[in-house]
Amino acid sequence: GGIKGIGMALKALGIGIIIAAFAALSEAVQRNQKAMDAINAIVTTVSTTFNQVVDVLIDTYEWVTASSDRFNGLGAVMKGIVTLALTPLKMAFFTIKLAVQGAMLAWENSFFGGGDEKKVAQLRIDIAGTAKDIEDTGKAAVEAGKSIITNFGDAVSEIGAIGSMAIDGISQISI
Repeated sequence: GGIKGIGMALKALGIGIIIAAFAALSEAVQRNQKAMDAINAIVTTVSTTFNQVVDVLIDTYEWVTASSDRFNGLGAVMKGIVTLALTPLKMAFFTIKLAVQGAMLAWENSFFGGGDEKKVAQLRIDIAGTAKDIEDTGKAAVEAGKSIITNFGDAVSEIGAIGSMAIDGISQISI
């Protein structure tokens, strides 16, 4: 405990020395008008430039969001990518579901199961529904791939337009 207290005291002493040195430096710089003018000019320039960059980025964002036509291709490509990324997960889920349903049907039809015709009929309907879900997921993946291919050129040109808008705005900033 005592060593920990000494360590904390040394940290506080170090921070105090740094603060005192900064205060002394600040006081010395404040006495020198040329140094103050230079620091003021630098801070003003940095602040103004930063504000102009932020304004350009805000203007670019507003330009992009003002019309949905400006990013249709990019949106279609991103949606296709998400669909393709989720397809294996969906397929795995539906495959497991189909396997469980198949096992339930096999159990129900075996001499261990109840042989309930209503339950067997419902399981067959459920299996057909799951098979349809697997088929629909596959079709959606194919359509997503087609959408990516079809809209890729538009997406690239939209990204280029957004980049050009931002670059043009930033290039007009005067330091």
